Amino acid sequence: MRIDEIRNKNVAQQNELAYLEMKECSELIASFPWITEVLEANGESIENGILIRLSGTPEQGGMIWFGSWLTYSEKFYEFEVLIDSKSKQIVEIESWEELNPEINARKKGTGKTHGFIALELLAEYTLKLTRQ
Repeated sequence: MRIDEIRNKNVAQQNELAYLEMKECSELIASFPWITEVLEANGESIENGILIRLSGTPEQGGMIWFGSWLTYSEKFYEFEVLIDSKSKQIVEIESWEELNPEINARKKGTGKTHGFIALELLAEYTLKLTRQ
């Protein structure tokens, strides 16, 4: 049974699922070519971090995408971008904000916070980069 199929997940399973969702998101970045443009417009680059969250909602004339970016210098950013449904081009970068999420490995009731889990994933990517 896959972890996402378990109905009542314990804390460890919830943390593992959050990690796997972030990892999957980071690996799908090439499927969204407009992300490079969003990053560059905000002084970042695709080589300097990982995408840890991305979700879209249909809007009139396009899709609004909500995402989170984590840099290798451990800065968290959240963004909103409107993408034209026909051209798949950026209509507007609606927001780009630095965040200061809670970082805790043992938060009561939830175990690891999403910020802590994201930093664990970042450490894995950093280790891979140093081995290349």
